[in-house]
Amino acid sequence: MCLNLLDNARKAVGGNARISLKGHPVERGYQFIIEDNGCGMETNELSKIKEA
Repeated sequence: MCLNLLDNARKAVGGNARISLKGHPVERGYQFIIEDNGCGMETNELSKIKEA
């Protein structure tokens, strides 16, 4: 899933690309945070967030 999210972020960013992957332990596991400065998604497209 992380690779898919990172690949989607890579496709969404332009010439000034910035993608970060952060992680830290939480009470019941580990939390990953992927951020980018891409164009984002429309609200009605969010259900597709896990698609390749």
